[in-house]
Amino acid sequence: MCKVRVTILGEGPGPQEKIVKIKKADGTSEELVTHSNTLKGETVETALIFRDQDGLRALVELPRESASGSWRLWVSQDQLVG
Repeated sequence: MCKVRVTILGEGPGPQEKIVKIKKADGTSEELVTHSNTLKGETVETALIFRDQDGLRALVELPRESASGSWRLWVSQDQLVG
């Protein structure tokens, strides 16, 4: 497991859900509805799948499908915590 920095946008559609935004490695962002128990402050718990050869990016698996239908995202190394 690893933690990725997020921006909390607001309450989600269900009880104890939040809408968060994750900054991707290409500079765009992805929105995700997640349960509050996957959030640790301003981070969300994800699974680390792969790091690129340069160590600048990481492929992470989200706890839920994103708004665009993605389960995995490339994020910059500086978006990872811990």
